[in-house]
Amino acid sequence: MTQVSPSSDSAPDEALAAHGVLHVGTGAPVSTESLFQIGSITKVWTASLVMQLADSGALDLDAPVVEVVPSLELSSSARAVTTRHLLSHTSGLEGDIFTDTGRGDDCVARYVEELRSASQMFTREPDGRTAIPGSCSPAGSSNS
Repeated sequence: MTQVSPSSDSAPDEALAAHGVLHVGTGAPVSTESLFQIGSITKVWTASLVMQLADSGALDLDAPVVEVVPSLELSSSARAVTTRHLLSHTSGLEGDIFTDTGRGDDCVARYVEELRSASQMFTREPDGRTAIPGSCSPAGSSNS
């Protein structure tokens, strides 16, 4: 099924289109209002842009992320995480937090607020030891 509908009044020259199945189990069609978890598709774009910044000298891959983004609030155990750790999925950061904060202009802000109370580093060892940035293999990291 394909759905085409006019865009908002603020962009009268645009049209929105949707095609496909939202859920293969139910056969529910995709609509212009359907939401999708972005997931892995953004990794390639993000890595490409980050590497362009590094290549131009505008970003040091080995600098702690909190130095690159000073407003980023990380726990003390996560403050050593670098961009290189993030790109190679060895940061040890918990990456599988899927809290639904709804729709609207403030849904991202609500999600970020929810993350304030989340555990930032996953425990990797059976004895409960916290992951050390750079020591986590991509296969064992939840942010892969």
